[in-house]
Amino acid sequence: MAPMPTPQEEPLIDLRELLRILNHYKWGIASITFVAALISVMAVYSITPTYQATVTILIEAKGNVPVAQVQDVYDPGYGRMEYYGTQFTIIKSRELARRVVERLDLTKQPEFAMPEPGMVEKLDWRKFLPFLPQTQDLAEQSESERAAAHKEWVIAEFGRRLTVEPIYSSQLMKVSFESEDPELAALVANTLAELFIESSLEARLAAAQKASSWLTQKLEGLREDLQKAEQALQAFREQEQLVNVGGERGLVEEELTDNARRLREARKKTAELASAYWKIQQAGDDPGKLEDVSTLLQDDVVRRAKESVLQASETVKQLESRYGPKHPQMIAARARLDAATSAYRTQLITAAKGVKAEYEIARESERLLTQFETGARGTIRGLDRKQYQLRALERDVETNRQLYDMFLARFKETDLTGQYEVLNARVVDPAVPPQRPFKPKKRKIVFLSTLAGLLLGLLLAGLSALLSDMVRSGEELESLTGTPVLGVLPLLGAGARKDLPNQMLHAPRSGFAEGIRSIRTGVLLSDLDVKKKRLVVTSSAPEEGKTTIAINLAVALGQIEKVLLLEGDLRRPSIAAKCGIKDKSPGMIEWLSNAKPLEECIYRHAEANIDILPVGKVPPNPAEILASGRFHKLVELLMDRYDRIIIDSAPCHAVSDTVLLAQNSDGMIFVVQADVTGKRLIRSAIKHLRHARVPIVGSVVNQIDLKRHGHYYASYYYNYGYYA
Repeated sequence: MAPMPTPQEEPLIDLRELLRILNHYKWGIASITFVAALISVMAVYSITPTYQATVTILIEAKGNVPVAQVQDVYDPGYGRMEYYGTQFTIIKSRELARRVVERLDLTKQPEFAMPEPGMVEKLDWRKFLPFLPQTQDLAEQSESERAAAHKEWVIAEFGRRLTVEPIYSSQLMKVSFESEDPELAALVANTLAELFIESSLEARLAAAQKASSWLTQKLEGLREDLQKAEQALQAFREQEQLVNVGGERGLVEEELTDNARRLREARKKTAELASAYWKIQQAGDDPGKLEDVSTLLQDDVVRRAKESVLQASETVKQLESRYGPKHPQMIAARARLDAATSAYRTQLITAAKGVKAEYEIARESERLLTQFETGARGTIRGLDRKQYQLRALERDVETNRQLYDMFLARFKETDLTGQYEVLNARVVDPAVPPQRPFKPKKRKIVFLSTLAGLLLGLLLAGLSALLSDMVRSGEELESLTGTPVLGVLPLLGAGARKDLPNQMLHAPRSGFAEGIRSIRTGVLLSDLDVKKKRLVVTSSAPEEGKTTIAINLAVALGQIEKVLLLEGDLRRPSIAAKCGIKDKSPGMIEWLSNAKPLEECIYRHAEANIDILPVGKVPPNPAEILASGRFHKLVELLMDRYDRIIIDSAPCHAVSDTVLLAQNSDGMIFVVQADVTGKRLIRSAIKHLRHARVPIVGSVVNQIDLKRHGHYYASYYYNYGYYA
């Protein structure tokens, strides 16, 4: 079996849907765009034009100062990028603006007249909050106070009109000023550049003078600090009687090194004799126990004495085999053995005493050497402390001397700067009165406003489409209900709407008739497994066209089957009137009440080739009738006579009649009116029907406005254009 094709994923952006939305809201978008353009045109031509004059200033990072590095005294950032940032801030400073305002007397210019306070300024809201500090009323201010306030306002306005723009990768800076008068704009820009150069020169001269004064005072203090440091160093040397701390410390270190070597030897000796000393102490003067001390047996004298004992003992053993114990040779041999044994024991005791003495000497040497090492280390630490104090005092002297020498050199250099101070800023390109206004940029404003209006229109159209709760297409309904859309019916003109129930008969080639045939095809295709003989046509709310669709669907099915149109809306019946049945004619209610036979209640529509069973007299209890066994018996009886029964139901969301009808049906067709029925209502109705286990064959979108949704449905109806 060949694998089933994988369905293509839907694109993230549906261009057809976007085009449909744009086409639907095109006049609204065009209106908003036109209004925005019109307002922008009116606004730009009502604004007073403003002119901008620009002066270009060269700011050199290095001045021609003959004494190098003197400028560091009063300008730590000189020669770095921070210097340009500083000059940029100075040009925009409030103090420089004040000087320009005073020199040109801008407060008397009509352009800089103090504006009248608006309604918000006139309303002093602080009066309603007495715990806040109150402001002084303008009428209560004196002439000088009003003049000062006017001047401050002009200075603030000056800063808003001033623009400073550095030219990157260069030492140039553009300074621009805006004014309604082009002559005044150029005058202010040139005056600002002139005052900036003057203020820069004055500041540098003042800084040099201040630095010279400060260095003079600082030198006196540094001179005193240097003298005190030198005196403290000399006093410390005399008090400690220091000649050369480093040499004395070297001698002590040599003695400490030699002592450490001897101390290691003494400790090694003590460790070697410690075990033998302990055993000798335990043995006492017992020769037998002293023989167990291996250290004693290594002594040469003890070893020779022991050899003599062994030789004498060997001689006695040899003579015992020849002679008796009283033989003179045996007696002499035993005497030599006893003498050798006594000498051996004596040598053991003597060697033991020697080991004890040697151990005690080693311990005493270790103690004395340890005491000497401790004293030597203390001497070195004392010398180190003295050397540390000496170096600290020497550093103080050296530091004070360096500071003094540096400030003395700076003082001599700074004293000469007043003679060689040069200017490091100049005007490269003076400002000239502009010929064209700087703003408003009419074309740009109109273009951007029109573009903003267009974007606003598009945004509102998108929001309107996203926030809309109405169904506009079959795809929306299918996604909303989860049921197939059997057909989409167009909205007809006023003349055609009057004859909607007879569209299949009187306008069989219209788009509406073709839509009904599409619904018929969907119904027939749903019969593939089990034929759905009883179909209920319903909607979520009244006036959605379900009765008209039921009549026309019955007519369409009547062309190929024997069909009965049953009026199931017992509350507001309308099929009889739409199909030309006389008022108060007997119908279903009369048969259910045994007032009339069934043949008198069913009416033949010869032109449509269908039978119609109207309601008849409107009953007071529709729900009880639809739930009765008598009604179920009627439906079973009609199923034996007809191939298909189309039942027109009441709206399912309003009453429970539809659910009761569904119990006597094989399927249901759900009708939705486009651009009228809300999605929330549709969801609620579908949920209600599914909760009642009603089988839904499909849904129908009714009264689609092709003029509004023509882009989407043009391809759907183009085949039927020749039927008009």
